[in-house]
Amino acid sequence: MNPIRDEQLSRVTSQVLEEAAFFLLERAENPPPFRDGGLLAGRIALHGPTSAGELVIATSIDVSEALAANLLGLEPGEGEATSHGTDALGEIVNIVG
Repeated sequence: MNPIRDEQLSRVTSQVLEEAAFFLLERAENPPPFRDGGLLAGRIALHGPTSAGELVIATSIDVSEALAANLLGLEPGEGEATSHGTDALGEIVNIVG
């Protein structure tokens, strides 16, 4: 059995974000630094017969709130979207992992 590669996780993560939350991603050669305002990270352990590792997805709080809005079918900043960013990020990590 082959180990999971970074490219595979990247492709799966991109597909999950696109299909579940309507987020379109593109790879950045030099990603910008996170702005002030906080950072959320979701992580899940990956174990297989030939390898093990950890998947970490990190984003700003603003993006996590937009993610929550899309998952809940709300407008950004509306109602529960602002308080469910952490849950939304956790849900995406669970789907990918």
